[in-house]
Amino acid sequence: MSTNAVMFLEDCLSHINSSKVYIMWCTKYLEFFNSKTFSIHSEESVFAFLRFCSSQYAPTSLWQAYSCLCKVFLFKFKLNISKDPMISSFLKGLSKNHLPKKSMVLSKESIDKFLADADNKEHLINKCAIVIGIHGLTRISELCNLNFENVTINQDCFIFNIVESKTDQAKKGWNFHVLSPFTFFIQMYIDLFKTTERSGRFFRNFTKEGKPTVTPMGKNKIGKIPCIIASFLGLPDANSYTGHCMRRSGATLLADNGASKLMIKRAGRWKSDTVCDGYIDDSTSS
Repeated sequence: MSTNAVMFLEDCLSHINSSKVYIMWCTKYLEFFNSKTFSIHSEESVFAFLRFCSSQYAPTSLWQAYSCLCKVFLFKFKLNISKDPMISSFLKGLSKNHLPKKSMVLSKESIDKFLADADNKEHLINKCAIVIGIHGLTRISELCNLNFENVTINQDCFIFNIVESKTDQAKKGWNFHVLSPFTFFIQMYIDLFKTTERSGRFFRNFTKEGKPTVTPMGKNKIGKIPCIIASFLGLPDANSYTGHCMRRSGATLLADNGASKLMIKRAGRWKSDTVCDGYIDDSTSS
């Protein structure tokens, strides 16, 4: 990148935002701009850049890029491109025709095989996460924010209280149960921690030797668990089993077991039939 481009980037970021997102999109835009024959920064150069990126990025990413560049242009050139009709129409058209990739779904047979065959010492955290995630149709963020204080034992079942959820704007929280025999893996996981350590974040990191730590697992690490499970099972395209796999698998298993649409919507906290249908893979139920 040229010296002028570096100065441009540093000047903008020092006044606007130093996040990685801004750095990434500003850098990509400047590299594109310098590789072309543009004489000035304008709506046309941004439009050309977004068109160039449309073959590599999803519409949501392009909207993010546009938002970043709008702030840069407003600060650097006093030019408001946020309402440019040409760019807006282009991005809206891409969004309308875009079919987002969905996570693959783990079948009941695959889940049962993993729980039975995977070594408990090496994969206990993964077993615990998939059991909780599928029973609760949870998002990765919900698993990440789950605390020991949100888990209670009631006779032969575990009750999980999700106190922070994307769709729970009223912040009322919601509960779900995990019954035997799946409680075995949860209890085994909890028993790894001393009573004094059972507070704060529920999902913790393990050492290379398989010993639990008090350091909580991050969202990205929890989100990779379905991929780890798919890899263990030797399933094709394991990377397609993303963090959404747990939520989609849970909804699909409910449908396969004959649950009504209302029951599935309640379990997944969906208000829309369309959104609910999008999470259910090709079900064997009618």
